[in-house]
Amino acid sequence: MVRLINAAILATIAAFALLGGAQAKGPLRVVISGGDLAAPITLDGTIDGREMYGDGLQMEPPLPYPQFIYTLDLYPEDAEATAAPETIYYYPAHDGLPAAFRTSYGFFAVADQFEALLTSLLSPEASSGSASPLWYAVPVLALGLVLAGGGLAARALRRRATPRLT
Repeated sequence: MVRLINAAILATIAAFALLGGAQAKGPLRVVISGGDLAAPITLDGTIDGREMYGDGLQMEPPLPYPQFIYTLDLYPEDAEATAAPETIYYYPAHDGLPAAFRTSYGFFAVADQFEALLTSLLSPEASSGSASPLWYAVPVLALGLVLAGGGLAARALRRRATPRLT
């Protein structure tokens, strides 16, 4: 069994070396969704496999995973609307770990040029790891509502507690 697995791995590496690696995929429509995006982002154009994957370096999973993980659905330009896309997951660089793509074949390093493109398209939180201002504003607003509600409740109790003169 181990020999069969080793032979399969060697055959894959040999085929990759002989065929020249990733070739241009041609005109693609890429739809980026998930993560902290409010709406999907669509890119149209020619995407080169080397532009996305660089030299095709497989890597270990970027653990711990980042806060936001994005889905890239790749549609060939001439594909029918019912055709299923090729799905790739994008893990932004975080905590000193490099950015990675997860495909059905494992995790791969993202080429620097494509990483720069994705970073420019996605929110600053994807690359910087900084918190959105909403993370600070929402708790403050909630605390304000609790304090205002407590003040109104105390006022209502004081009104009930004071005797009315008639």
